[in-house]
Amino acid sequence: MKDLIQLYDGWLPNEGLLKRLKRAEAEGVIEGCAIGHPKVVLRALVDMMGALHQDVCYVLERDEIGASEMESKGGLRLLQAIRILTASQYNQCTFVSAGGLRSMSKIVRNGINQLHAYAAFIGDASIQGQKADYLCDVLTSCLRILSQFLDDTNLVTKQHHGMMHPLIADNICSSQAIQDTNELLRVLASSSKRKACVVRMLALDLAAHAYKINADPDLLSGDMVEPIMTSVGSGFKGLDGATLRSALASELTALRIVAAASSRSNIVVQNFVNCKGHERLCTLVMAVLRAAIGGRFKGEEGEEGEGKRKGEGEGEGKGEREGEGEGEGGVEGEREIASLYDNLEWQLRMCKGNPRYVEVMLLGAIVRPFQEEGGYLWSAQTSYAGLSTPSSFSSDASASAFPWDAADQGVRGSGERERGREGGRERGRERERER
Repeated sequence: MKDLIQLYDGWLPNEGLLKRLKRAEAEGVIEGCAIGHPKVVLRALVDMMGALHQDVCYVLERDEIGASEMESKGGLRLLQAIRILTASQYNQCTFVSAGGLRSMSKIVRNGINQLHAYAAFIGDASIQGQKADYLCDVLTSCLRILSQFLDDTNLVTKQHHGMMHPLIADNICSSQAIQDTNELLRVLASSSKRKACVVRMLALDLAAHAYKINADPDLLSGDMVEPIMTSVGSGFKGLDGATLRSALASELTALRIVAAASSRSNIVVQNFVNCKGHERLCTLVMAVLRAAIGGRFKGEEGEEGEGKRKGEGEGEGKGEREGEGEGEGGVEGEREIASLYDNLEWQLRMCKGNPRYVEVMLLGAIVRPFQEEGGYLWSAQTSYAGLSTPSSFSSDASASAFPWDAADQGVRGSGERERGREGGRERGRERERER
């Protein structure tokens, strides 16, 4: 397996073969790596997954264990080999028929249960910290494997007429899987470490797909949706770089789940209101803007799976967005801000028939930020536009909704403030004439 990983890491199926896959769909045939990856190889790896729980227990029971031993005896190398092979839909078909998805769901559930005892030590240099990081690596590897089955164009996990969706039948996108996701969110709620953020992001991606394909009304209950709602609006305190981008991706995915559930039930909207959803949205919007202005998104790109993420338009013309890093020639944090507002725009389109949800969205994402952080937003806008910020519009100003409306609210400014407002109006008129 070590040789396989070294030779094929980063491998993807040939695009020509993928086109043949789509043409063969009408005939009910899955073609692909039949010669290069015989079924017996992947079936053997799936059989080895049955002993992975014992491998994990072996690592957790040791007083001291090295990284190489974790890879070989802890099952990480096995999961990495499976991830490489299941990039092929031919191999995915074999993986599903051999019971790989159902085995993977059990590994994820066991990993969540075991993480309870170590979550507080994630990122720590102690032996407990090493074990916590190891469990995060196991969950990350499993969730990355499962993420390859979530594409709407996937032929292997496509729902067949009159049959239960394969991802629901194999407990990947079932109600039980969402309960596991919620438990994982609770376990990792207090951790802002890189590994925890990546696990949260991947788990919420899986949950988002579940809400898309699973019509089970149990998914709309408060117990199901509330833990996802409360993961929005953390504020990203102390995060930067790739960790911050992972945390933002998690919160945007959580919002997508809330929107999908809200479009199906008004009760979800009420639960979102009860969870102070508009305040959480305001916190998210301001945290993204502050992080962008402060240059905190700058840093190394994320691990595989974060380089390219689908836009929030869900196939409605948004296409693929590049990874969450700084774009060449772009403004620092511009992509993250665009991703945030693409997400909000998609939610408004999706839930436009639910006025209560639209009201909460507009209040949290637009009205409240201007009410509470008008001065900061004005200074941020002028900073992005490359203009000088009048001294009267300092980033500390937050008393008025719009700094230039201070006089209308009975606040008597000095002549300098009036000149600043007039200068702002003049710049606005000049930009209007340019447009």
